[in-house]
Amino acid sequence: MADYYPLLSRAVAGLPDNTPETRRAIYDRARVVLLQQLRAVDPPLSEADIEREQIALDDVIARIENEYAPPLYDDPLEPRFDEAVGATAGYDDDRDPYRSGGGYGEIDRYGPGDDQSAEPPGMPGGYGALPRGEDERPARPRLSPSRGARDGGERRRTLIVAGVLALAIAAIAGTALWLRQEAPAPVPDQAQTEPGETPTEGEAKFNDRIGGPPSDQAPPAQPQPQPPQQATPPGGAVAVSQRAILYEETGDANQAPRATGGRAVWRLDTVNPGEGQPLETVVRAEVAVPEAGFTLNLTFRRNTDATLPASHTVEMTFEETDPQRAVREVGVPQLKTDEGARGTPLAGLPVPVTSNFFLVGLSNLASDVERNTELLRSRSWMDIPLRYASGRRAVLAFEKGLSGEQALEAALRVWAGQQ
Repeated sequence: MADYYPLLSRAVAGLPDNTPETRRAIYDRARVVLLQQLRAVDPPLSEADIEREQIALDDVIARIENEYAPPLYDDPLEPRFDEAVGATAGYDDDRDPYRSGGGYGEIDRYGPGDDQSAEPPGMPGGYGALPRGEDERPARPRLSPSRGARDGGERRRTLIVAGVLALAIAAIAGTALWLRQEAPAPVPDQAQTEPGETPTEGEAKFNDRIGGPPSDQAPPAQPQPQPPQQATPPGGAVAVSQRAILYEETGDANQAPRATGGRAVWRLDTVNPGEGQPLETVVRAEVAVPEAGFTLNLTFRRNTDATLPASHTVEMTFEETDPQRAVREVGVPQLKTDEGARGTPLAGLPVPVTSNFFLVGLSNLASDVERNTELLRSRSWMDIPLRYASGRRAVLAFEKGLSGEQALEAALRVWAGQQ
């Protein structure tokens, strides 16, 4: 079941005229879009499954409307028992320097044309905006399906069911929900320090590494990436692995970010989207960091579903041996010229589908498509901003290299010819 709350609440919050009538229009459209897509899934969903998703959406709508309801009393009530206990026990949100609230609403804050220098401290292009979310509940238990169950038609169906509503809502709410291209970057809480206050040494090093404001501190030592290795993809062709680095926030504010070397393998592939349909050309990248027990399987593909307001989709599946590295949130991929540069985000919207599984829809506006294509062709490195279930931030950086450039260029030519 998809989590509609962060997606629908962000669409409502972005309305220029936020009234009960405009919110109702968003809700009605969301119900229609959801039902249409659930009915269109092949193989068909059961009526029980459809009803379950509709109930989940209605529950979220009721929750959002309750948040906009006026208070019943003018005078504030006495603090609840659990709030008082939390305060005396020291559970103060101010102790968390990375909490910004708002669910997934700030992951894609920075878009085309934004001034990167105006970004808040933290990760570039929205890295620092990866929030803890409104809900501090522990991550839900993971039911890890087998790799085979995630492949093929079943996996594609899960993507459509869980991702289509989010992308449709983004289109309804307008360009402000795709990427707020005209809005100035907000001032983050972390920047509201008293005059004379400076970040700790560890914070400065972490911000320097992953795109925060420049610091006089020396950057951490470069990791030793895994040496290039030969991998044999399907078909017998030999692919050369490229460099990859996993940067992780440490628990100690005075300690530099941890950097662990890995490798990335790119390849051009074809997939069968369904019975009676032509094969699709896709680009795959497998990024492995063996020392951390962390792997990303990434797939770029052209969007062929006319109901999705996206030119292309990026599927990201993470695998980890340490539950502390289970991925809770991702940002849009960011492209950069070299390993040490700041990334420029693609124009798109990330959507959480299941635990460790995410879909990014790339904007289908003509100007965004042109810009995204240029970034994919011209930049040599890619960053994926992450937040673990534990709350720690991380960045997975990996190189395109010759194999990645060739695979992307070949796919872009094929996709352009299919439009």
